[in-house]
Amino acid sequence: MIRRRLSILILAILLASMGTQAAFIQPARASTIITIEANGSINPSSAPIMTSDNVTYQLTANLSGSIVIRKSGITFDGRGFAIYGSEDEWGFILNSTSNVAIENTYIIGHTYGIYAQYSYNITLAENNIISNFHGVTFVGSTNSLIAANTISGSATGIRFFSSSENLIFHNNFENNGLQQNLTASSNTWSLGYPGGGNYWSDYDGTDQFSGLYQNITGSDGIGDTPYNFTGSSDRDEYPLMGPFGGSTTIGENVTSFPADYVALIFEHVTGEGVTTASQNDTGPTPPPGQFIVKYFNIETTAEYSGIIRIRIAYDDHGMTPEQEGSLKLLQYNPMIGDLDLNGAIDILDLTAMGSKYGLRQGELHWNPKADIAAPYGIIDIFDLVTCAYHYGERGNPIVLWSDIATSTDTANNLIYGETSHLSIFGVTRTS
Repeated sequence: MIRRRLSILILAILLASMGTQAAFIQPARASTIITIEANGSINPSSAPIMTSDNVTYQLTANLSGSIVIRKSGITFDGRGFAIYGSEDEWGFILNSTSNVAIENTYIIGHTYGIYAQYSYNITLAENNIISNFHGVTFVGSTNSLIAANTISGSATGIRFFSSSENLIFHNNFENNGLQQNLTASSNTWSLGYPGGGNYWSDYDGTDQFSGLYQNITGSDGIGDTPYNFTGSSDRDEYPLMGPFGGSTTIGENVTSFPADYVALIFEHVTGEGVTTASQNDTGPTPPPGQFIVKYFNIETTAEYSGIIRIRIAYDDHGMTPEQEGSLKLLQYNPMIGDLDLNGAIDILDLTAMGSKYGLRQGELHWNPKADIAAPYGIIDIFDLVTCAYHYGERGNPIVLWSDIATSTDTANNLIYGETSHLSIFGVTRTS
């Protein structure tokens, strides 16, 4: 009793000025035109862009206008800030550049969101390209990567003119008037199987099968038939059934891709949210005789019920055929109050719970694992007392882990399972 009382106390983001003639009309002068010059300087110098090495450029505030990139070999990191425009403005303009990356930027309301001409080795990653007339346009541009972007609400999502040998995957093409427009271009639109292609909001296929040829019974988060492009021989061979990046929408049999190595299919989602996944080499102690190949921490803010089907990609490097044949998908069911998931209720759990005291559900830093006692929705004294009551208890790994595996696809390094809730998962083999 004294020990428990003491535990409670411990808490207490022009072409007209460029040398190469554009294939389209030049952009009208924007309210702000910012140029990253060939020598690395930023013009005007007062623009909300910073660099310390003329290699990595970071946006430091939202802005209205256009960004012209003349320098090759740079990374432009929007850091989650937005570049706003109008029908007379272009977002990013690249002409005869190479090895340029644009990432983590909101590009909203321009005629052209991103326009790349006669450029190569361009990377567009994790951008939100929203409500532009044309989302992404490539003219005579090749050998580029377009991945993990959301391109939505535009007249045309993505356009290629004489632009081939580009790789486009894990993008979300949502509610564009024309999702894609290809002229004299041939590109690759997926990573193959099981990596998958892109999410297309107008895809009307089903997901009842899995495997390289989509002929094995069982869903895998990938459409059973390709997404075909009108007027082109290009197609997305493995369209995603849900958005890439973890967005989890309301509906039945909702697919979510929180990471490239995890796909989830929720039976019922009644409240939209975001699903996240991370993989780690360390975690709770596994049951005797089992070796953890990798831990996966999967969480969601969505409200759901029913069965969740899980597909996890694993690395078989160094495994013998016998070890791969012994793979299991285990789920960790932590003890109440074990916030650090180390299999024991200790001072670290009490301290962590104390740091959340007074937080309500939905607030910053809210941790549902700390809400262990009624009234639920707030971290209060009842949660602290409950945690303190169990202070010193340790769990048995045999009891804390359960095997949820339903099948293993060793040809494609995939393991499948079913559960009713999310927590920590471990792909294990015999030790």
